[in-house]
Amino acid sequence: MAFEHLAHISATDWPGVATVPNVRAVSFRRAERGFYQVCERNDIDISVEQDVLFARIADSGWLGLAEGFMAGEWHTADLVGALSTLIASGYRPKRSYRPARSAFGPPGGSLPASLVRLYAGDGYSPFGGVFASGVATTVRNERDVDVTMLDEPVHVERCDLADAQTRAVDMLLDAAGVGRGTYLLDYPASGGALSIRAAQREATVDTWALDAGALEDLSELVRGDIVEHSLHIRELPDHVLPPELCRRVYEAVVGIGRIETIGRSLRGSYLRSIDQLLQSGGTAALGVTVLAEQQFPVVREATDLLRAYIWPALDYPTLDELYRIVDRGTSLRITHEVHTGKHSRIACGLQRSLFEGRMREAAAAGYDPVYRRLWRYHLALLEALFRLGVLDSVQLTLRRR
Repeated sequence: MAFEHLAHISATDWPGVATVPNVRAVSFRRAERGFYQVCERNDIDISVEQDVLFARIADSGWLGLAEGFMAGEWHTADLVGALSTLIASGYRPKRSYRPARSAFGPPGGSLPASLVRLYAGDGYSPFGGVFASGVATTVRNERDVDVTMLDEPVHVERCDLADAQTRAVDMLLDAAGVGRGTYLLDYPASGGALSIRAAQREATVDTWALDAGALEDLSELVRGDIVEHSLHIRELPDHVLPPELCRRVYEAVVGIGRIETIGRSLRGSYLRSIDQLLQSGGTAALGVTVLAEQQFPVVREATDLLRAYIWPALDYPTLDELYRIVDRGTSLRITHEVHTGKHSRIACGLQRSLFEGRMREAAAAGYDPVYRRLWRYHLALLEALFRLGVLDSVQLTLRRR
């Protein structure tokens, strides 16, 4: 059956959005009834424009809900609030089994620079930030690790996002002891901010770009810049550097966002490669988004969209899991945690606001309405998960035992 509201959506680019799954009538009615019940019970204001949304939900649960949003089949004035409440209420529609779909290629693939600049405060960083306000409290935990918690920032405006992203980069470089003459590896680059900022500190920087697109984007970003000749950029040959490429060692290794997007199966290999790449006395500083103590059973399903369309291998680790991998599989130890999740929640909101204010620019850059709704949903979902305390952003410092 053809649906008029889907006629403009490319089935080649968006097969899961352009088509509506066939489901049994009883499954359709169950999905419809369950959705309206949870909305009424929790005072969630969602307007359903197309009833085929319930066929999607019956077929693939939270992924179907997200694809319905991408198709324009429902809307709400408060997307973050709606998603937060659905997750907190335990909304978990019964779904038919089907394999996860992938649209963006291999685990941990790079985001196009043309997309990132639409919502990044500094124009090229896809990660969050650390704002100037917010009291820091440090204690030593039972693992003999210093743990710093940053309170929620106050009086933050959209224009503060760029400085916050730079501050997050500086904190990571400070943790790694990066300064004049430091031999540093950015592994892998996440937009290029770490590499560029380190070069501005007069470090010598080797940078691994995730793929050919990231290599081209970063090379273009630094072309003609004073730091261009301090950066040595290469394309990562695989998801993790093989042992034969880990023979060169560095005083410091930094990275943001790789541990969660590379997936569970490669996480240990990635951390072991960092162990190989660090010289004796070296330091690694890594930014990672982790699962916090506050959990809801639906989180894995609620993040199906991210795996289906953005990072196929996405798997948020717990800190306990990272400690186990580091302690059992490497000669490193974690010496410091800095928790910045309350700042990341604010940063996500500012990124979402920036993106929503640049819809014309997004269209001009070639991002169609489905893609734009995908990114709105993605940013709102991350903000909701930080708001609920499901996710936390942490900067980890690692040194040799």
